[in-house]
Amino acid sequence: MLNNSKGRSWRIMVLLAAFQCCWGWGLAQQAPSFIKDSLGSYITRAMSKWKIPGLSIAIVQGDSIVYVKGFGRTSICSGEQVTGQTLFPIWSMGKSFTAFSLALLQEQGRLKLDDPVSKHLPSFQMADQQQQKDATIIDLLAHRLGVETFQGDFLWSESTLSTTELLKRWAMIPAAHGIRTGFHYSNFGYLIAGELIREVSQYSWQQFMLDSVLLPLQMRSTCVYVDSAYRSMHRARGHTLVQGKPSPLPLASGKFISAFGGMYSNAQDMASWLMVNMNNGMVNGRRIFSEQAFRAVHTPQNIIGRTYLPNGSQSILNYALGWDIRSYSGVEVLSHGGAYAGHLSMMAIVPEKKLGVVILTNSDAHGLIEALQWQVIDAYLGKPFMHYSDSIYQYVERGLTWEADQLAQQKSSLTKADAIDQNIYTGTYHCPVYGDAYISSLQGKLTLRFQHHPNLEALLQPLSATRFVCKYNHPMFGEVIIPFAFDGGKVNGFTLSVHPSVEFTSYDFRKL
Repeated sequence: MLNNSKGRSWRIMVLLAAFQCCWGWGLAQQAPSFIKDSLGSYITRAMSKWKIPGLSIAIVQGDSIVYVKGFGRTSICSGEQVTGQTLFPIWSMGKSFTAFSLALLQEQGRLKLDDPVSKHLPSFQMADQQQQKDATIIDLLAHRLGVETFQGDFLWSESTLSTTELLKRWAMIPAAHGIRTGFHYSNFGYLIAGELIREVSQYSWQQFMLDSVLLPLQMRSTCVYVDSAYRSMHRARGHTLVQGKPSPLPLASGKFISAFGGMYSNAQDMASWLMVNMNNGMVNGRRIFSEQAFRAVHTPQNIIGRTYLPNGSQSILNYALGWDIRSYSGVEVLSHGGAYAGHLSMMAIVPEKKLGVVILTNSDAHGLIEALQWQVIDAYLGKPFMHYSDSIYQYVERGLTWEADQLAQQKSSLTKADAIDQNIYTGTYHCPVYGDAYISSLQGKLTLRFQHHPNLEALLQPLSATRFVCKYNHPMFGEVIIPFAFDGGKVNGFTLSVHPSVEFTSYDFRKL
């Protein structure tokens, strides 16, 4: 279940990949007993176990919202209750909207999804000229560009770099694979897709989305501009776990909403998106969009690989355009998650059953979204109840413990420096892809700061003269070990890395 972006949230998502108010509109008579009688108490108990401050969920069937409810609080610092109208950042669930926008442009005859990207976006660049020439729009949307998974994501995460600067720097990083040689999740593919929408439509992707997708669906609460979302008085604040307790995170310093994720929505609005997708463009018997446009985004284009589900079954997971697709108990399930510091979300539809579910949360330290989607789907498929939240909780805890043990082993395998001359490490370092980083010594501690991440810093603790523990002040970036290089007894650079859930690629900095 590989989906966007980041930190502890992505750690949870990657681990899982290895393995308004109240009742709305009246509950449908055919709703399973679990939904009618037990869902609320199940969620409440699971939120307590996972330490989730707030959650909002909607279930749709056919053309009806059969359940929409909020649980908990928008923030541990507030007594405001979560409802079906509470805004959450949906992050990579927004990829389905971006892909659909391009499918609409295809319907309008303004492009074809199998066109080369450069045909419509002359500014498109990749480090490899042949890959740049060969890349199609589908390659962008199906994660087939050949770049490393998460390549370049450190550049945009919490940074102040503009889209133009981000794309310029990303294009300097060589692709790790050949084009169409596998599934390699790329947020930058969708960032490029947003620029493609702008170039072809002559509107920003935000404005095109508002006019052509959100307005026809009357998704009036959904925000594609961050200032609009921040003005809302009914918005959830992100949390992570600090020493086992939920702690609120600061607002993203970059105030970044992009075509790859970050738009804000609520459970009630997202219910409309689920309905139009599972009904192939129809809502309440009225055609809103063409069936062909949905067929284009729902058709598998790339194989992700074998995946294991909470009930122990296996399936082959495929990627369409902004949707994961798999077979489950004889039916097709389309889903996608969203993850970034402080928030996790999940949506899924079962077209054959005209069923959809969306879950939005304001915590990044849990696996409940995965458990809950399958509990709802199982209930409607009439499958025996299995407590997925409990089983996933145990699995995630084992994974996080293993990760902590690995870092501890790395630390113990090195000889801790008794004393070092901090002055030889201080100064300005430059990376052609990123820009500048600065190491300073304050009160006997080495601190690392960044040109384009004004709120990010890291404490450098020596393990040896050439190896330092780098502990970032933002939990999303984690705690890693970074090496320093020497030349003639002088420090001449270091290799920067962050937690692999943010990015696998490292960045080489040289001392100026």
